[in-house]
Amino acid sequence: MKSEKKVYLTGTVIACRKAPDTGLIIELMVNGGVQVIAYEGSERRKVQSGDYVIATDFGHSSSNGAASCKSLKTIFRDFDSKNRKAKNSTNNYRNINKLEALRIRGLTIQHFQNTLGTQGYLPVSSPAIVSRWPDGNTVPFPIDYYGTDARLSISNMIYHQIMVMHGFGKIYEVGKSFRNETPSHPNRLAEYTTFDISRDTPVLETVEKTFEALIHSLCLYLEKQDFKNLCPPSRFQFDRITYRELLSRCGLESMPGAQLPPPVREYIAKNFESYLWVTNFPEYSRPFYARSRNGFCDDSQLWYRGKVYIAAGTVVEDDVESYVPKMIARNHRVENFEDYLVHVKNGVPPISQMAVGIERMLATWFDGMDAADFCWFPRYGKNISL
Repeated sequence: MKSEKKVYLTGTVIACRKAPDTGLIIELMVNGGVQVIAYEGSERRKVQSGDYVIATDFGHSSSNGAASCKSLKTIFRDFDSKNRKAKNSTNNYRNINKLEALRIRGLTIQHFQNTLGTQGYLPVSSPAIVSRWPDGNTVPFPIDYYGTDARLSISNMIYHQIMVMHGFGKIYEVGKSFRNETPSHPNRLAEYTTFDISRDTPVLETVEKTFEALIHSLCLYLEKQDFKNLCPPSRFQFDRITYRELLSRCGLESMPGAQLPPPVREYIAKNFESYLWVTNFPEYSRPFYARSRNGFCDDSQLWYRGKVYIAAGTVVEDDVESYVPKMIARNHRVENFEDYLVHVKNGVPPISQMAVGIERMLATWFDGMDAADFCWFPRYGKNISL
């Protein structure tokens, strides 16, 4: 069988250098990886690092084994020709680091999906347009849905609970969540990707261990990839501490809001080198469906060096009679959960859940990178150019 002849190749120029027999050897980032071509055309001075190009008219291979082309057209160049600086166009120009970050994002999601698929997990989808149930402590985006006052979803967890109640005991989702963050910035996105896992088990640590295994295997997977600039971490450590023990070490008795205060985060940064599961938060600080005993929940947050938490999980409360009082205590309008309460009125099976922010997680691994760097079209601030 004859090998398929290469017709065209598109990518971003990483580097180019002169070669004695071909003119230019060009390194292209193609599909997140690096591919080398030999350019024999005449417009050599016009090829610059950072150009997005299309190469055509391929022929023989050069002496160094690179595919040889005679035509190279610059499709996109976002440079100030006088100062040689990239223009300020967030949604258009992506430098090499950002392209590698986007490749890491894709490989991460692909690896998570493939791994859970082999373990019997089923992919599911939750709606992005929802009723007014997100109203309360979190500010959602309101939308007009055919004349009905609706919201963009802030979480997939209640939908997963309904799915597990119907017998889908091992599920995951790569979904979108939306929060009207004030202020919104590159590390606090208005739209972000969540990787959610739900299991029919009353033991939250089962889901936590699943996620730990995903991270460990992801590191090994990324280590085998060819990256030009970015170097993903090779390993992580996972420690555990209860909320009460953590605050005690910091000389505190409670936290003022729903999140760990700055002194506690500083303590985590100084005393834990990698990931830290913080468990058993006070009942008032967690969703109404979080199982609680004696005022503290069967839940956890996963913190990375005190910077930010990248995952949160909980066991679902089996005392459904407590749901409505907890909703009221959290300023939720009970009527917004009418359909949900119909599903749970006769009880719920054992359910443990975990939600992971993909962009937030990956950004913590690389110094100088933001969550927005791991989005093709990040949404933050008021500017939407596309």
